[in-house]
Amino acid sequence: MKNRNRILIWASVFIALVLGLALYGLQKVGQASPPGKEAFKVGSRTIVTNEAGDTFTGAYDDPIPDGPGVQTIVVSYTCVLDRVLFNELIPGFKKYWKDTAGEDVRFVTGYALPDFDTIATTVSGEPVRVLIMTTGTEPATRGFSPTKWHKTANKGIIYSSAQVFVVRKGNPKDIRTYADLKRPGIYTIHTNPFEGLGLGLWAVYGIYGSALKASEVETGQKDYEAALEQLRQVELNAFYGPTSGDQIIKMFSDGTGDVLVISESRARKLARENPSVEIVVPPYTVLSDMVVYTMDKNIKKDEREVVEGFIDYLFGEEAQEALAKFGFRPSDPAVFARHPEFPPLEHPFHLDYIGSATTLKKDMILDKWMKINNSKRNNQRP
Repeated sequence: MKNRNRILIWASVFIALVLGLALYGLQKVGQASPPGKEAFKVGSRTIVTNEAGDTFTGAYDDPIPDGPGVQTIVVSYTCVLDRVLFNELIPGFKKYWKDTAGEDVRFVTGYALPDFDTIATTVSGEPVRVLIMTTGTEPATRGFSPTKWHKTANKGIIYSSAQVFVVRKGNPKDIRTYADLKRPGIYTIHTNPFEGLGLGLWAVYGIYGSALKASEVETGQKDYEAALEQLRQVELNAFYGPTSGDQIIKMFSDGTGDVLVISESRARKLARENPSVEIVVPPYTVLSDMVVYTMDKNIKKDEREVVEGFIDYLFGEEAQEALAKFGFRPSDPAVFARHPEFPPLEHPFHLDYIGSATTLKKDMILDKWMKINNSKRNNQRP
């Protein structure tokens, strides 16, 4: 009997402890984690940064081993490129280079953003040669240089992706604009700006910048107070818990929220896989542009031709078609014209319309957005 009582007592203590931790976790949901150098999950992979925050595990296992006669390209890239880079761009370039130059090419790849605002300069210990990064960063501060394509009409952009809405089928709450997200009863979800390797930044930029653009179109002047107030109202009734982009998509698919603010490429994939949702393209929205840079000091003399060949390939028809297939707006006008699935954008704006990447992260995210986040800590909806 005594043993049974002891078991019941310890069981009660254990249950109380679990409930306490659960309640604590619920209180913490939605709170932003400060930038840090540590191990974290991206999908099924664990990304580990070193003390400098610029070296981490590669994400692509190339079947071609290093050796004589094999060219190596070390690429640092944003995580949204995973599927198209591994399945289309790398295999396509390998075949192209083998056919034209007779050489095998080996790729070493890894994520460009180990944390909130650091751009990787090494991948698995190897110096980066090519960086494929959004305009939400400033690569020049890390030693990266623009390519010859920056002098062309596309300004070095291989593709663009708009921030859009995913809503329930039939759009039952008639959500059309970012301003609609302020309405009572509209529950918005998006990735946390400090999680998902920066994906959540673009949702915040869209919410804020859309009010700037709307005010300028309607009155001729940007209304910064209205933009900040729109961000405050939307975020006070939004969920952006400490989750990755994939996790936030799953939450929405499972029934959480009325509207998901996310990139067009991910929205298209979700809409294909889930017939119970549909995409809404708001009239005022931000475009995330993917730009290519090089770290010239890391490119050896005998590597220059293959590195430049890879960059040229990204702007070619084959690669541009592959990008379109994966839901990205290709920068080649001829390729884009062949894809009517991308609806026209009424009043798009780029990041520099709001401000510089560094300034926005410091003044908007670390200051203004964090103040909004902190004001709702104990009221976050699960």
